[in-house]
Amino acid sequence: MAIDSHAHLEMKEFDNDREAVIARAEAAGVTAIITVGTTIPDCEKAVLLAALYPVVYAAVGIHPHEAKEIGAGTYSTLRRIAREDKVVAIGEIGLDFSASSPAGLGAAATDSEHCRRAQRAAEPPPTARPRSCSIT
Repeated sequence: MAIDSHAHLEMKEFDNDREAVIARAEAAGVTAIITVGTTIPDCEKAVLLAALYPVVYAAVGIHPHEAKEIGAGTYSTLRRIAREDKVVAIGEIGLDFSASSPAGLGAAATDSEHCRRAQRAAEPPPTARPRSCSIT
């Protein structure tokens, strides 16, 4: 069993060959792909892809680079999206200390809020075992 635990199939770079990419992964023995949304629109697209492809699951969250875009309705929207059947994790979270990160330590508040929301939803943070597939 091979699982791709961090893909970004929802990104526009895959719009022209997404189906072929998924087919190649399956042909290579990949049994599950978790595509990770980094913004609200990307999370919605990740959930849509999970509904379309049996092998695809979604993780939903806001990437540290996007923390500055969080608004009043962001977390209620994430909570709604996280209830979808094939959402298996709350994430893209984590401190990004790379030189390219505009968020830096400012992402800590976002991470804390993601974890609080995940706990309230009775869902573990991003290392979650998928609840709607047979992966153990």
